[in-house]
Formats: sequence, structure tokens, C-alpha cells
Amino acid sequence: MATPMKVISSSTDHQSLLQDEELQDGDDDQSTVQEIINATGFGKYQIRLTLMLGCAWGLIFSSFWTFFYGLLCAASPSYFWIVFTRAMTGFGISGAAQAVTIYSELLPVKSRARSIVFLSCFWSIGASFEIILALIVMPTLGWRYLVAFSSLPCLAFCFMYKIIPESPRYLLITGQSAKALSILRRIAKVNRKPGYNGDVKLPNKESRGRIWHLLKPPYTKTTLYLWLIWFCCATLYYGIILMTPMLYVVDRCGYTDKSVHSCLCKPLLMDDYRDMVVTTIAEFPGMIFAFVIIEKIGRKKSLCLQFLLSGIFLFLLMICGSRMTKTVLIFCIRGLVSGAFQVAYVYTPEIYPTNFRAIGLGICSSIARVGAMITPFLAQVMLPVSDILALCIYAFVAFVGAIFAIRLPIETKGRAMQ
Repeated sequence: MATPMKVISSSTDHQSLLQDEELQDGDDDQSTVQEIINATGFGKYQIRLTLMLGCAWGLIFSSFWTFFYGLLCAASPSYFWIVFTRAMTGFGISGAAQAVTIYSELLPVKSRARSIVFLSCFWSIGASFEIILALIVMPTLGWRYLVAFSSLPCLAFCFMYKIIPESPRYLLITGQSAKALSILRRIAKVNRKPGYNGDVKLPNKESRGRIWHLLKPPYTKTTLYLWLIWFCCATLYYGIILMTPMLYVVDRCGYTDKSVHSCLCKPLLMDDYRDMVVTTIAEFPGMIFAFVIIEKIGRKKSLCLQFLLSGIFLFLLMICGSRMTKTVLIFCIRGLVSGAFQVAYVYTPEIYPTNFRAIGLGICSSIARVGAMITPFLAQVMLPVSDILALCIYAFVAFVGAIFAIRLPIETKGRAMQ
């Protein structure tokens, strides 16, 4: 009798050129890693892993790197060293995306998408906490203490290295079957499920992935589309954050407040911190929306829908309206873009095989940083000069993201990880 995982896989194989290597050519008495994880289900083990990865949202090396250069930034003697240490800190933060790779490989198919979306809530919680920390620290101790305190969670995460497991799929590929079985049995024990005593079906022997493997068939089109989608996500996400204060001082009918161009630095007031917290909270409804629709309509349609609605709301921002209308539209846009970003985090690890899954996610995250570097020129340089043009460009980016999302070759809903 076919296992439940094989039934699910057979129903989706016709959609994909990327067959799951673990389901090919093996003994029927053996089980794949995905089948074993599906059997152990979602339980205490995955909940603990969610909390561990959610608290720091990074891996050991990148967490220590971020802590080290964050601490050096707090002690920077000049502007040059501030810029250098912040650049190095950003380099470390880029490794945080790999937490999703490990997490996704230890989740059963049914709960994988929603669990990854839920994990992203910790990002928003951390952002809200950072604003509250700034409210407490900045008026009394200054920015150096704020940077130093903000680095401490990364150091705490470094001591969790013995708790966070290695990927069983990676261990199998590298010939460490005993360690892979040990992790799978540990998952079953913690989740109070019967332990697996058979052999694990070995995946096909493949060399460790390289960047150019992402552009080889049958991944070429998928990779290029994903790079563009991640670029659109980052451009919109950081764009709406940066242009929110600008939209309140630029009149919707095309007139600008001259104070926008003045170079005046002043301490943030309580109302400023409050508005930043409210704006950040907008991400939670967006994640809930993504959480609801991602398993109902699939990854591709979820991405497309959220990009499409974001573009429509960006066009509506051009219409003259009250401050409340602006606030509601900005709230909706940030929630939708945040949700789209999380769906991209779900889809990307699902589409690539184990030997270059981490590279695929890492390159996508790097492409997103390009969008993050470009968007300040739109949100804070172009928008005060021509708010209509800036909003049109952002809406265009959203619609481009929607088009390429729906054109992705493969729908990964219910699909076994390779």
C-alpha cells in the first residue's frame, strides 16, 4: 500500500519537472525523510524549534558576526567606523535567512507553509521591541547603548548551537545516516510518536550545489522569476517603511511641504515612537491573511493576490484624502507586502533540492538587498519632488511581482521537499 506521502507526491508530480529524488528508485520497505517527518507530525519538537529560531532568527556564525560588529559599532570613534561596522553587521544579518532552510526541512508537509509564516511573526515582534527599547534608551543613554543592547540577543543565540539540529537531508547526502536517524528518532520521541526503526531511503548521490546550478534546467526560469519576485518584495517592503513619514508631509494633490527639504535633526517624540509601533503592527494582519490563504489557494496565487492588492492600494494613495484614509491604505499596503515576503520565504526552500536549497535562498535574499538599496532613492528623494511618479513606480513594481508570481512554473503546495 502506498504511503500517504507517496499519494500526495503522485498528485503533484504532473505539475513539476523537478521530481523528488527521495521518492525515486528505492526499496518499498524504506521510508524517505519526508515520510518519517510526516508520520511524527507537528508537535513539541517543532514548537521548541520555532521559539529557538524565532528569538534570534539567525544561525550561529551569522549571529556571532552580527553581535561582534554590532558591539564594535557601539564603540565606533568616527563616522567611517560607524559606516564600516554597520556594513559588516548587515553582512551577518543576511545569514538569518538560512534559519528558514533548517526549519522547513523539519516540518511535515501539512503544516510547513503556515509554520514558516508564523515564524516570521518573531521578526515583527523583534521590530516592535526594538522601538520600545529605543524609547527607553535613547533619551537617557544614547544611540551607542541602544546598538550594544540590540546586539545581545545574537550572543545569547550562539549558546543554543547544541540544541538546534542539523538537517537530516544534508546528513544523508553527506553520508551521515546514523546522525540523520538519531535526529528523526529524537523528533518522534519529543512528539510522543512511535520511533522509526527501519532504514532511511537514501537520496541520489549529488555533489554540493553551486550558484550556477540555480540557472541550469529545469531551474532556470524558476530562479530568474524568484530573483525578480524577491527584488519586488524588498523594494516595496522597505519602500513603504521609508515613505510613510514622507506621505504625511507631501500633499496628495502634488504640493510638497518645504520643510521636507530642510536638513534638521531632532529627537523623536513619543508620538513618533507610537506611530512607528502602529505601522509595525500592520505586519501582523498581513501575516494572518497569508496564513489563511496560503494553504487554500496555493503559494503562487497567494503571492499574486498580495502583490495585486498592494498595487491597487498604492494607486489609491494618489487620490486626495484625509489623514485617516492615508493611514488605512498604508496599513493595508505594509500588511500585504509583508505577507507576500513571507510567502516567498515559504516557496523558495520548497522549490530547490537539499544540495543547493540554502544557496538558492541565500541568493534570493541577496537580490532582495539590491531592492532595499534602490528604494530609498524612490521613497525619500523622488517622492518629495513628485509623489505621483514615485507611487506609480511602486505600483508598477507590485504589478510586475504579481505577473511573475502567477507565471512561476511550479506550485509547491502539498509537494514533498527534495
